[in-house]
Amino acid sequence: TSEDFELFAREAAAIARARALPLHHPDVPGVDVPGVVTVVVVPDSQDPAPRPSEGTLRTVCAYLDQRRLLTTEVFVAPPDYQRVSVQVDVVADATADLAQVQRDVEAALLGYFHPLRGGEDGRGWPFGGTVFFSRTLQRVFSVPGVSSVPSTVITVDGTPAPECRDVALRPGALAFSTAHRVSVSYPMVGAR
Repeated sequence: TSEDFELFAREAAAIARARALPLHHPDVPGVDVPGVVTVVVVPDSQDPAPRPSEGTLRTVCAYLDQRRLLTTEVFVAPPDYQRVSVQVDVVADATADLAQVQRDVEAALLGYFHPLRGGEDGRGWPFGGTVFFSRTLQRVFSVPGVSSVPSTVITVDGTPAPECRDVALRPGALAFSTAHRVSVSYPMVGAR
């Protein structure tokens, strides 16, 4: 089963996450190929976009090859990543430290879009998971000292999405981020 391939891939090497894609042949994307399984592996790493080495791919492939059905062709592949960045304007509470709020918002976003520690449950960004505008905004609002967020723009692979829109990632792709543009200010005097 797909779950068996994923379990065996994690057993084979220092693999943090694995995703089996039945009927997916890496040479013919978008075409279902019977008897083929591609297993995408993400190594255990502190990198923002962990990539397995060629040696790791060969090790996992050999391990899976010993456990597959004779009629199944197995491929092991690195993950497909899409870079996510957020440009956000934040209004902080009047008593908040602006620099601290900026660092905390950036850290919250970096953590949220991490392929191994991100996502809603903190167990890694879901393969092919949509970047929901509301959930991204919720991450910003979860930071202590944030009073309001007048502007948020989500950019995927350099293309900004219209404000208040969700962004679908490619099927099977993982989100990752390395930096976000966070601007923090105090409320305008006299503003309500």
